[in-house]
Amino acid sequence: MSLMYRMMYRLGWAPWEHGAERFERDVDRLFSPEPRFGCGTYTKPEPGRALDIGCGRGYHAVELARRGWDVTAIDVVERALEQGRRRAHGADVEIDFRRVDITDPGDALDGGYTLLLDVGCYHGLSHEERTAYVESVGRLAAPGASLLMFAFGRGYRGPLPSGTSRANIERRFTEWTLVADTDADTDWLPPPLRSVDPRWFLLVRS
Repeated sequence: MSLMYRMMYRLGWAPWEHGAERFERDVDRLFSPEPRFGCGTYTKPEPGRALDIGCGRGYHAVELARRGWDVTAIDVVERALEQGRRRAHGADVEIDFRRVDITDPGDALDGGYTLLLDVGCYHGLSHEERTAYVESVGRLAAPGASLLMFAFGRGYRGPLPSGTSRANIERRFTEWTLVADTDADTDWLPPPLRSVDPRWFLLVRS
């Protein structure tokens, strides 16, 4: 999967970034203080330390930084990180871009993040990689941290991400509480991808 992303960034084609301008609206909707799944009222996190997982060219990292978050942005594709650094410089925000694999971060990240953002990383991982991912984000998250995840629904799509489901999320993230599972806007996706049932999942670290 990482090889596919390297090729796509080299070609300059990253369709998952086309809807980046809708990020603020989606975050505002998901972070609204409403009762969800019988879990009581969800409290919107105040700006603190944020980790953008699979940050790509930094669209979402920049939006978080503009909102006052102290952002660390990680990806395995150096070309994307270079473009992210230029984007942050142009937006006059400070972001710590690092080449780190979330499934094997080693000691590259020190943890304590109160917000973890994943726009399209987890849903493309293998079974083994997902196990490592859950372990890593659990270790890096501060108590009570929020994990906001964008993912396709499950399905076979060849080289494209296989997606995930609410059941898969609840089964794997046993130390987290799923407080929201909502449809994502599909208007910005290329026509072939509008049937992938994209969703936003919001989880809170126990």
